[in-house]
Amino acid sequence: MKKLLLVIFIFLYGCGFKPLYSDKEFKDLEFSEITLSGNTSVNRKIINSLKISKKNDVLDTLELNSSFENLISSKDSTGKADTYTSTLTVSFRTKRQDDILIYDRKFSKSFTYKNRDNKFELVEYQNEILNSLVNEIIEEILLSLNSL
Repeated sequence: MKKLLLVIFIFLYGCGFKPLYSDKEFKDLEFSEITLSGNTSVNRKIINSLKISKKNDVLDTLELNSSFENLISSKDSTGKADTYTSTLTVSFRTKRQDDILIYDRKFSKSFTYKNRDNKFELVEYQNEILNSLVNEIIEEILLSLNSL
C-alpha cells in the first residue's frame, strides 16, 4: 500500500501540474508617461508592487487614479459612530500616444467594521484595512492583466 501511494505521489509531483493563477509575476510594465492622481500612498504601493516604470522609448501611457474613504455606516442612539465602511477605488487606464484606449478598468473594494473606543487603535485599524484593500486590488489588477 505504501509503495502504491509513493508511486502515485511521484507521478503527480512530476507531472508539472500548476494552478492557473499561481504565477503572480510577469514582465515589468513600462510606460512613456505615468499620471497619478488621488491617494499618493496607494498609487505608490500599486506602482511598486506591479513593477511599473517610466521609459521614453515606449508608446503607451498610464493613468492611475485612486481614492480612499472612511464613511460612517451607522450611529448609535447618542449619535456616535457605531460602524464604519472603508472603500478603496482605483481606476487603471492605459492608452497609446494617439489616445487609443488599450485598457480601462475600475476596481473597488470595501470593508465594514465596528468603531473602537481608543481613537489611536481605530486609526491603526483603518491603516491595516487600507493596506489589505490595496493588496486585494493589486491581486485583481494582476489577474486582469494576465488574462489579456
